[in-house]
Amino acid sequence: MKMVANGSLTREALEKIRRHSDGVDRLKSRLAVCHFCGHHSIKLFEDSRGHVQAKCSVCKRESVYNAVLCRNGAVRFRLPPH
Repeated sequence: MKMVANGSLTREALEKIRRHSDGVDRLKSRLAVCHFCGHHSIKLFEDSRGHVQAKCSVCKRESVYNAVLCRNGAVRFRLPPH
């Protein structure tokens, strides 16, 4: 994102954020849970494909999610704590 000198976002960056947000308004979504603590880590939309790596805001661990498997609800497990 491009910022101006005072730390605020540029007009172009704000426009890009608005376009991306408008693009998901009519899509179904699903919350994927952290494999370690079970917290809802990320939100996946019905057009998501491929793999996503995300850091949980609660336990601070990173997990890789297969967006297609999370979309059909096939992934519902929690790994034991390390």
